[in-house]
Amino acid sequence: MKKFIGCPYEKKKGRIYFCTNASYARPADTIVFWFAYTPTGKVSKWWQTIRFNADYYGEISDRRLSQLLAKKQIHFPKLKKGYTWSEPYRYS
Repeated sequence: MKKFIGCPYEKKKGRIYFCTNASYARPADTIVFWFAYTPTGKVSKWWQTIRFNADYYGEISDRRLSQLLAKKQIHFPKLKKGYTWSEPYRYS
């Protein structure tokens, strides 16, 4: 899974800050980020995230994260005609 740093959304719109609840004794939550493309292929303002709590899931590898995403039925908001969702990006 690709990292959020350097993705097209960050290059176009800038970095988004999400509180990952990281502390000295606790690992950071895992956040997965998707954004929408317009019909012309530009980065849209629409985006979606899902957070996996580190207290419940612990540290999540990319392989385990792919399994979790496949198992969860993620319902994306309906977009206008021609808009598409990007591939998932790992924020943290």
